[in-house]
Order: sequence, then C-alpha cells, then structure tokens
Amino acid sequence: MTGTATVTAMASIPSTSVAPELGYVPLARAAAQLDVTEATVRRWIRDGELPGYYIGRRLYVKPKDVAKLARPVTPGEFGQPVRS
Repeated sequence: MTGTATVTAMASIPSTSVAPELGYVPLARAAAQLDVTEATVRRWIRDGELPGYYIGRRLYVKPKDVAKLARPVTPGEFGQPVRS
C-alpha cells in the first residue's frame, strides 16, 4: 500500500480496537470497576501507583495492575467495633 491507500486503511482501524486484544482497558472502565473517577485513575498513574500505557493517543491500564490496588479491609477500619 502506498499514499492514500495506506491512510485510508489505517483510518478504518480505530486505535482502540487493539487495546482489549492486548489486555488493556480504558481508564473509564477501570474507574467504573473501582468506583472512583477517571481523574483519580489518572492521578494514580501520575503518582506512580498504577502503570499507564499509551496505545496511539489514548491511555490504558492493565486489569492485573488495577487488581493490585485492592487490599483487604482490616477489622475496625471504618470506625466500627471489632466483633469477637
């Protein structure tokens, strides 16, 4: 392919089409799964708490990295009395 044919072929393939196949999820989906805002996910990436990956011009995360953010709740963490 050359010239216009290449541009046309590339334009017909959305940049997000490869992300799920490669194991990446958009920030909006990760935020929804974690019940936080997309801005929070971006802050975690900026602060180095969560790796982010560009595919084209869009930013993605890996589900396994999102899962690493989960932590167990300790007894009494929310001000509730610890049950015996």
